[in-house]
Amino acid sequence: MAHPETPLSWQAMVLKLLTEMLADQRITIEEFNHYCGRLNKIVDGRKEVA
Repeated sequence: MAHPETPLSWQAMVLKLLTEMLADQRITIEEFNHYCGRLNKIVDGRKEVA
């Protein structure tokens, strides 16, 4: 995700996967919040570079 050539649409795909994993109870809400935070940090970093 951090690579500049990664399509921004992948953010939605990763978020969808995280949401499905939370709904299926494969991850906890704490893990969900952690991974969403990491995803947002990466995406924000890419926007700053652009």
